[in-house]
Amino acid sequence: MNPKINVSTWFSLGTSIAQNGCLRIVPGSHTSVHQHYQLNEEIRRTPLPLDEKSS
Repeated sequence: MNPKINVSTWFSLGTSIAQNGCLRIVPGSHTSVHQHYQLNEEIRRTPLPLDEKSS
């Protein structure tokens, strides 16, 4: 497929906080092509908590 496109979706069925597994992102990771390798991703991930009103 050209151009190469990746689309993901995620939605919460209830309150989503860091302690129960909210969506985590890597800021700026969408701006370029990345090599796939394992790092300690917990250092770079940013939790995105949502309450029921905003989800």
